[in-house]
Amino acid sequence: MTLLSKLNAESRTAILVAASVLFCLLIGLVALDRHILSDLLLERSNEKSSLLKNNIATDDGVLALKALNIEGVNGVSVYDNRGQLLKRRGTAVLESPTNAQSPKLIEGDLIALWKVNAPQGTRMVLVAIDANDIVSKHNTFRLIALIAAIVIIVVAAFAAKFGMTHTQSVPLRKLIQAVREIRHIGANREIKIDAPQNGDIEKLSNEFSHLIRVHVASEAEVQRQAQELEHLAMHDGLTDLPNRTMFKRELQRTIMENRSRGGGCCVLVINLDGFKVFNDLFGQRIGDAVLIELGRRLRNEYQAHLVARTESDNFAILINEPLNDRRLRSIGLDMLKLVSERINARGTVVQVTGCCGAAKHPDDGLTVDELLSNATYALQEAKQHGNNSMEQFNADMKRRIRERVELADDLERALQRGEFVLYYQPKIDLRTRRVIGAEALIRWVHPLRGMVRPDLFIPAVEESGLIVPIGNWIIESTARQIAVWNKVGLRGLQIAVNISAVQFQAPELVETIRKAQKKYLERPGQLELEITESAVMHDPQRTIRLLQEMRDTGATLAIDDFGTGYSSLSYLKQFPVQTLKIDQAFVRNVTSDSNDRAISSAVVRLGKHFGLKLVAEGIEDEAALQTLLKMGCDIGQGFHIARPMPAQDFSRWLISNKGVLPASELPTVQEKPNAANVHSLRRG
Repeated sequence: MTLLSKLNAESRTAILVAASVLFCLLIGLVALDRHILSDLLLERSNEKSSLLKNNIATDDGVLALKALNIEGVNGVSVYDNRGQLLKRRGTAVLESPTNAQSPKLIEGDLIALWKVNAPQGTRMVLVAIDANDIVSKHNTFRLIALIAAIVIIVVAAFAAKFGMTHTQSVPLRKLIQAVREIRHIGANREIKIDAPQNGDIEKLSNEFSHLIRVHVASEAEVQRQAQELEHLAMHDGLTDLPNRTMFKRELQRTIMENRSRGGGCCVLVINLDGFKVFNDLFGQRIGDAVLIELGRRLRNEYQAHLVARTESDNFAILINEPLNDRRLRSIGLDMLKLVSERINARGTVVQVTGCCGAAKHPDDGLTVDELLSNATYALQEAKQHGNNSMEQFNADMKRRIRERVELADDLERALQRGEFVLYYQPKIDLRTRRVIGAEALIRWVHPLRGMVRPDLFIPAVEESGLIVPIGNWIIESTARQIAVWNKVGLRGLQIAVNISAVQFQAPELVETIRKAQKKYLERPGQLELEITESAVMHDPQRTIRLLQEMRDTGATLAIDDFGTGYSSLSYLKQFPVQTLKIDQAFVRNVTSDSNDRAISSAVVRLGKHFGLKLVAEGIEDEAALQTLLKMGCDIGQGFHIARPMPAQDFSRWLISNKGVLPASELPTVQEKPNAANVHSLRRG
């Protein structure tokens, strides 16, 4: 590395400027020196030449002597016109005048050459004029010029360095320091330094300010996106509640703290009842609005605790304090009460219910997975007791849950193996007591467990999605059984089948009905389709079109469980239905509960107003039958009339009550699905 490269920018600039100035000065001084010296010599030569010309003599010797008499002339040489030396006096000069350039300085003498016209002919006179004073003056001038040049060079160097420092180096250092501060401190500010306006440093400063603004904005955006991604990774996208990942992390942290301080915590899991069916009925838009509202309610009510949405229709609450069983149950029931309050979801008033399961640390589990798993076991147990139920985990639950899981696994095989059968519960005309038909009800005959209660497997069927193929099988099997009864003379029976809310939304429903009627029934009206009130009230305009398509098949339509939903009378009069079924919840206590009696009576009057038949289900005694008859109810069914029975038993019961034909002549078709027709049913 050279010495120059070791210097800073200011010093290098100063040296370069000084060198440039020195070079220029040297060229100027050389030219000026030559010009001044030439002028001095010419002036002296002209001065002496004038004196010589005034003292010209004809004789060469006299000419030479006279020239020597002139002050400052050190020697004279006279030549003829051919350059031959004729006379010489004083200082020796050039041998030949042809070598002389006038004027010329030789060894301190100024050599001047001129021509003289003498009688003898033209003479060339070479005069040596003393020029020591001129040389002395010239040397003095050179010294002064050199000193002046040095002073100018030094001043120029310092001026260059000062200018460079003031206009370039200092602003650059300030700029570097400002950038360094921003880099280390992370300040979000403009870079302002003292620099010439509109100069390169100012432009550079502005560019750095722009780059810093862009960088700061980019870093802020990256930080914002990172925070957003972290938030999304730990929160539910719909309700903005903590998700399962965050809930488990916080539960793990809480467990670790409790281990060190000897405390406890509780986990509650809430699941909405039949929310999949609810979504199918009302649509995902309404379902999402319900979830958002429930999340808001729980978060606002339990701000001191962690509320999370852990699955599509599951909420979890972490209470970081030990609770006794009574207090824990009270909190769980309060949560369910909060969930079950009516919700205005995008203009549609709906109501959902839920069940709650709870587990405590450390009593019911020591790890995150154990607590969540056991709380879920308790939740599944609560769901067996109906809506708005709450259970706390105990050891027996695991065994019961495993049995239900195994039962759910058997459902698929049950459909393939034909383990489902249909039972028929008679319906009578309350005035004549004549059997007019029945309701087809599904039963499951398990090869090991025997008869499985509907309340145990129907919820699992709906949740698994098997309800559609099973529902299609029920329609076809019922139509086939009607055809058999018609063939043996038991004509005129109207058999009702239940259409689940999920099946009601299935696109192949109407086509399934048409195929069954075309294949088995001469009178399509013998097949009655019962749809729940809550199912038909979802999207009423679409429901009207769908019900009309079902009515066009010739089937009879009935609204089941009327009085338990939120029917609008303006829509009810537009529905193409022929029958209303009063829910058994009102019929069961119609003789003892004035409210149930009033509701039942109002439904009967309403149905009569719209020209509909009224069916009361759940009649369990003669008093209830007589009460409903007095109200004007048309049809009844219930245990007081007859329990559900297989097709063959129903035939015998029918014959024994009407005496139409001997029982031996009543063949029964109890069609069971096999793997082949299950596949076709699923395809619709």
